[in-house]
Amino acid sequence: MNKVVLIGRITKDLEIREAGQSKVVNFTLAVDRGVKDAQGNKQTDFINCQAWGATATYMSTYLKKGNLVALSGRIQVRNYQGQDGQTRYVTEVVADSVNNLTPRSTDAGSANEVEAPADVEVTDNDLPF
Repeated sequence: MNKVVLIGRITKDLEIREAGQSKVVNFTLAVDRGVKDAQGNKQTDFINCQAWGATATYMSTYLKKGNLVALSGRIQVRNYQGQDGQTRYVTEVVADSVNNLTPRSTDAGSANEVEAPADVEVTDNDLPF
């Protein structure tokens, strides 16, 4: 079984793009390891992720840099030929569902921002086709 569950922060604002007849968002999730190094600093992994379809649309509409999210999905390993002829391997997490864990902001400066409810979960299974 290939199943991944992560909780972390989005490292940069999201940009949705077309990929054939679907939409995709590539992003990096900063995930704390839960342990500290010898100097007492948190250790963080930066994990490459992507979301497709309805999940990508939801993310690009309601989420932004710094949002805390819970993600479930699978690990995918793909390869390609570099310009030098060498085979390159890419490991990433493909998100099946993403939950926004960031509470809604109450300051007046965020009145123009659109935020999704924290308890909304959108998956590709919600698509009617």
